[in-house]
Amino acid sequence: MTDSENKKESFVNKLLLAVVVPVAIALLAGGTSPWWWSEIFDRASSTPTSTADEGNKGEEEDIGEAIDEEEARIADEAKQRLEDRAAYREVEVRRLIRRGIAIQGTDPREITFNILGRASLEEGEQPSVLEPQSFTEYSVVTITNDGSGDDSVRGTRHRLEFEKIDNQRWQIAWAGMQQRCSRGQNPGEWTTELCP
Repeated sequence: MTDSENKKESFVNKLLLAVVVPVAIALLAGGTSPWWWSEIFDRASSTPTSTADEGNKGEEEDIGEAIDEEEARIADEAKQRLEDRAAYREVEVRRLIRRGIAIQGTDPREITFNILGRASLEEGEQPSVLEPQSFTEYSVVTITNDGSGDDSVRGTRHRLEFEKIDNQRWQIAWAGMQQRCSRGQNPGEWTTELCP
């Protein structure tokens, strides 16, 4: 081989590695192929397909549709997550934590109750109401505490979002708060504004 042939072969190998390796890694990591993949490789394959190949293509299309549906669901959940957060005033997680209370655990409801729940009731207080929701990428627990020692606040509602940190444990990723005022322009309505 001449030097120019060696350089040409080396260039082709580098180019092939620069394209194929990242695509293979993306596919193995759960990604989808780039938009141009089918343009290049579908045109390159000009051999007739057998019925077995057509069956495999059907399976591949089903898998592709399932992946697309999963990605669409995750995108919809992310959009809904942002819309739901907009109804709450963000609270720093560290401000919610009492000494000795964990922000990680196996049950988001238990973590939420331990942080914000009412273990005993004072006069006028109602038991805490927890509303858990599970999504693909995260979990939410909304806790409502009606009745309060503060005569201007009728109740509070917190939204705690949890993300998995391993196969069994969850950790608080975001917290928000609303309150229901006893007086003001819209008494009894949930708001992010401070009560007068």
